[in-house]
Amino acid sequence: MGAFGSLQSPVPAKGPAMSDTAPIDALCAHAPFDALTDEARGWLAPELSLSELDAGTTLFTKGAPLPAVYVICAGAFDRPC
Repeated sequence: MGAFGSLQSPVPAKGPAMSDTAPIDALCAHAPFDALTDEARGWLAPELSLSELDAGTTLFTKGAPLPAVYVICAGAFDRPC
């Protein structure tokens, strides 16, 4: 099967660069994650990792199991119809 979701050309991020911010802090800067308790943040933080991908990178293929949950922090996501 072909690519189902891929990244478009990056859009400049607002705020600090992701490389300067811990993934948990970047995630918790946005709803609904901003409501996480310190305990929940402590549990979630070691489970997160940061990936920087080139434009056109395929995140998943239709029908294939997802290896992870992705949060797009900068740039754009394109899902062909």
